[in-house]
Parts: sequence; structure tokens; C-alpha cells
Amino acid sequence: KENFVEELKIKEPNEVMVYTTVTLNSNIEKITTNLKAPIVINRFSKLGKQIIIDNESYKIKEPIFKEK
Repeated sequence: KENFVEELKIKEPNEVMVYTTVTLNSNIEKITTNLKAPIVINRFSKLGKQIIIDNESYKIKEPIFKEK
């Protein structure tokens, strides 16, 4: 298993920015984000990587707005 903390030279939590990709749709209820593979960036070293989280509770297509 890769150690992205070492690879990105992360020493403190405040060095990290986490982004997710968002898939847009004209129907607001179909807009999703990828929580399974966030993009982690060390804002000081300028190193970043998309990581894959090995946890079934995180989805590739997680709705941002839940249906009513």
C-alpha cells in the first residue's frame, strides 16, 4: 500500500488540500462527486496525487443533493 503522506511530503494537516471531482448534470439531483478517489495536494511542496480509498462506504458517484 502506498504511503501518500510520505510521497507528498506532508508533515502537518494544514499543509493539505483535498478536492473531489464533480460530474455536472442539468438535473440537480444527478450531480455527483467522487468520494472514493479524492485528489490530495500538499499546498507547500506543490505535490499532489489522486488516491483511492479502500472503504466501501465511499462511492465513486455520490449524489451531492439527495432526492427528496
